[in-house]
Amino acid sequence: MGPADRRQADAVTEQVVRVLEEALVGVYLYGSAVLSELRPHSDLDLLAIVDRPTTSGQRRALRDACMELSAPPGTQGAGRPVELTVVQAPKLRPWAWPPEREFQFGEWMRGDYEEGFVPRPGADYDLAAVIATAFTASEPLVGPPLSSVIDPPTHAELVTAMLESLPALLADREEDTVNVLLTLARMWHTVETGRVTSKDAAARWAIERLPEEMRPPLEAARAIYLGL
Repeated sequence: MGPADRRQADAVTEQVVRVLEEALVGVYLYGSAVLSELRPHSDLDLLAIVDRPTTSGQRRALRDACMELSAPPGTQGAGRPVELTVVQAPKLRPWAWPPEREFQFGEWMRGDYEEGFVPRPGADYDLAAVIATAFTASEPLVGPPLSSVIDPPTHAELVTAMLESLPALLADREEDTVNVLLTLARMWHTVETGRVTSKDAAARWAIERLPEEMRPPLEAARAIYLGL
């Protein structure tokens, strides 16, 4: 993780601390920044954990801060896209079902944010994969180790959540083809192995197991992801 990425992650963390104040339990960097090398198209993934519900004012302030600090994909020299997820610790120890997030910012929703949309709490099956990835490799930026705050999903919960999120993922296959293919590869890898790994590693694993005639789309998606 280079100095510019570190400064961007620290800037987002500073705003999370400012907005959430005493409700904040911890902030964790996870995903490619910790699991493997950041690639040209990698987001900066951060997980914030609170011990109580967020307010609409807090969620609006987080949205505004992320819009300032996150760079849309393809923006040269302006930093990386930021994905920030906020969850409540009491709902993840033990896990409430379906999993529920308090807030999420992602560049795929920037158009809605610009029109005034403020993310609200709600069920989110993708949260199981987010938490599992963070348990695979994460770095506390604020607070104690992740394992002392929340529980990881079980393998059965993770598979159930992936199946629930599959229709929405496939609905984006025309507009977000690279990410959809890489995510499908990672889902397959997780179902088979019980582990969460990087998109790059999951794609390599899947390519080796696909019939030769089915490999080119995933090979192309991996090459784009790696900036090749």
